[in-house]
Amino acid sequence: MNFTNGFAVSGAGSTVTVDGSGFLHTTGNETASGNKTFTGSVTNSNTTTTGTNTSITTGNGLTSGQALSVNTGSSTFSTGSGTGFFYGGASDSYAGAVTISNTGNFTGTLLALTADETTAGTVLGISARSLTTGKAIDVMLGTLYSGTSDAQGTVGAVNVRAQSFTGNVFNVSASGAGGASANLANFESSQLAGNVVKVSGTSLTTGTAVSVLLGTSGTGQLVNTAAGYTGTLLDLRVNNTPVFTVNQAGDTTVGGALAVTGNVTVNTNKLTIAAATGNITGPASGAWTIDNGNASAINIGTATATTINIGRTGQSTVVGGSLTSTQSFIVGPGAPNLFTVSSATGNVTTQGWAELGPSTGNTARLAGAASGNPVVLSALGASDANVGIQLTPKGAGRVTVSNSSGGLDVSGNAVVGSANKIELAGAASGSAPAVRINSGSTDANVDLALTARGTGRVLITTGGLTVQSGTILGPTAGAFSIDNGNASAINIGGTTATTLNLGRAGQTQALLGNVTVAGTLGVTGATTLSSTLAVTGNVTVNTNKLTINAATGNITGPNTGAWTIDNGNASAINIGTATATGITLGRTGQTLTVNSDTQLNGTLRVGSSGSTAIAQIEIGTCAGANATATTCNSGNLTGITAANLTTTDVITITSASNFTNTRGCVVENIVAGTSFQITCNGTPGVAPTWNIMVVRR
Repeated sequence: MNFTNGFAVSGAGSTVTVDGSGFLHTTGNETASGNKTFTGSVTNSNTTTTGTNTSITTGNGLTSGQALSVNTGSSTFSTGSGTGFFYGGASDSYAGAVTISNTGNFTGTLLALTADETTAGTVLGISARSLTTGKAIDVMLGTLYSGTSDAQGTVGAVNVRAQSFTGNVFNVSASGAGGASANLANFESSQLAGNVVKVSGTSLTTGTAVSVLLGTSGTGQLVNTAAGYTGTLLDLRVNNTPVFTVNQAGDTTVGGALAVTGNVTVNTNKLTIAAATGNITGPASGAWTIDNGNASAINIGTATATTINIGRTGQSTVVGGSLTSTQSFIVGPGAPNLFTVSSATGNVTTQGWAELGPSTGNTARLAGAASGNPVVLSALGASDANVGIQLTPKGAGRVTVSNSSGGLDVSGNAVVGSANKIELAGAASGSAPAVRINSGSTDANVDLALTARGTGRVLITTGGLTVQSGTILGPTAGAFSIDNGNASAINIGGTTATTLNLGRAGQTQALLGNVTVAGTLGVTGATTLSSTLAVTGNVTVNTNKLTINAATGNITGPNTGAWTIDNGNASAINIGTATATGITLGRTGQTLTVNSDTQLNGTLRVGSSGSTAIAQIEIGTCAGANATATTCNSGNLTGITAANLTTTDVITITSASNFTNTRGCVVENIVAGTSFQITCNGTPGVAPTWNIMVVRR
């Protein structure tokens, strides 16, 4: 018998002792100590239902060894290659070099790696340094995976959870170069709805939900669609309200201000806005059109600009419509200006001569001269050798010729004109000289105009003026003034006239001074007064459409229909702004309607005269925290001025976002000029935005 490899043989002489304590029997609980090597297959057929099938315990002394080591060596096994239902295999056929399988509908965890007391190290490590085409991790799910949830919320087929953390909860990195079609992370789905990738960071305050860092080149984010796609390529929202969207046509909608720190270029330099200067440059070729989308004006430099330069030196500037200048029009600015049209008077000033007429015909040149020389009116002709000068006054206007030796003397009658002629005739002693229309005039009826020079007047120095028949008509254009040469009254119809008619129906009669009406004043049309109108009785417009009571000054509108008081322009209407102590609007029991924004510069009192006055109402928001107490101050208040807060303010709050938890919240601890506190009886569950209304007494 050879027991060398399995038993301990001891004894001396004829006594041989065989120690069988090292035997492993087929039944019973036994312990085998020391290292054991099995060269064949090992099968554990324990059918336990509640206990532990196989347990490997190292005690507490393992430092650098291995609790379990499975090494297939250099075997080129194909177990698990292309198996499993996802790859066309049968159910439960997926196997590997190490396989843990179950065919029951279990609710537990098939493989658990638990290291709750470990603070460092790697709980699960997978090393496949030479892997080129295989899979480091392969997860297969059913044909309709609907997910699950637990007490902490929704979970997925692959679930990674953490509480507070400072590093990376999920990290995928590669240190080598990738090919043109390589993806460090690939998300691909044939789903028709839902989200392929969802990132939720509702509690994020200062971090970034998605951070993309690039080197010196590459594309930070690419969105590509199939042909015929319609929809929104990019949709950025705040509180589910779009603030930045881009659709399939590239149309971009920005909900707020668009701040661009670099140049702005439209369609390959069709329009460029330089970031450094703000200058706008049109296309490199072709005409550039700037127009309004409607019939309103285009305003350039109307607010703060000091100088506006249009056009380029040596190039033509074409104005397609009428050119209107509200200020003086200047050509060649200098000292003095070469050509000026005054906006105040319309006067034209030029340092050169002015030539009028066609360049191919006869023209007139008006030229100034140096001091001591006369100004010159010259006739020029492109082809005529002799060109005359014709002075043609308008109507009965005259031409005056003077020189240094006197004037123009006519010994007989002077007849001026070609069709209707004016005649100046002297007379013998005792007879009156005459200024009359010559009998050789063409028209049967011809007016006679007396026109003084400058501010001079036509004077009748003695006797007076008698109009034997007809009427007195003013000029056909411009105002017609009748005035006294002194401060005495002008009496019209004061002696024998029965009726005095002033003005024409449908036209405005302006009374520029104080007006006293001794009798009844009946106004049936529009009346314009540029000074005081003194009326001792009631003033009634168009049969009680408007009445001013002479005893009280009260104004009463029409007996029927609405009564409208409005301004003739866009300026304000001021009522009681100078000396009034109180203004009462509306009637008790009736509704007062204000159709526009209302600004109250004083206090607002609602109710009786003894009620509390409201000095100010502020409405805004406060960005809260997911905490039982939120302090609202200048750092998180919008629309509310923290410096205006007083301890007597009445502050009303509502939440602009739904609470996850139902909590009662109140305002307390108002610090004047600084802050107030919103306190809840528990955390809201979200970081709410509070709507705030402050009523100040």
